[in-house]
Amino acid sequence: MWPVDNPASLGGTTYILTLGVCNISVTEAPALIINTRIAVAHHLYNKIAFSNNIGVIKIVAGVDFNQYIRPVSLPRYSDVNNTYELQEVQISGWGYTCNGE
Repeated sequence: MWPVDNPASLGGTTYILTLGVCNISVTEAPALIINTRIAVAHHLYNKIAFSNNIGVIKIVAGVDFNQYIRPVSLPRYSDVNNTYELQEVQISGWGYTCNGE
C-alpha cells in the first residue's frame, strides 16, 4: 500500500503515519499508527512552482479498512485535463490546499 503525501513532508528517514483520525494533535480511537522508512517524491516535484506536488509512502504491513480508514481513488491519467470545477469531490489529509495556503 502506498499512501499519498506532499513531497515537502518526505525529507526524513522515518515516517509516522496516523490513519483514522480527524485531529492529528491528539491520539483518537481507533487511530492506527504506522512507522515506515520508504517514501518517494514525484521526480519532477518543484517546491518553488508548487508543481508535481505529490509523493507516496510505502506501508509494508496491510491496513484493515473500516469506517474511519478507507482507500482514496486518484484521477486517471486520461483525466489530466479535467479541473473537476463545480463537481462534488471528497478530500482527505492535512496541510496546504494550494500554493502554500
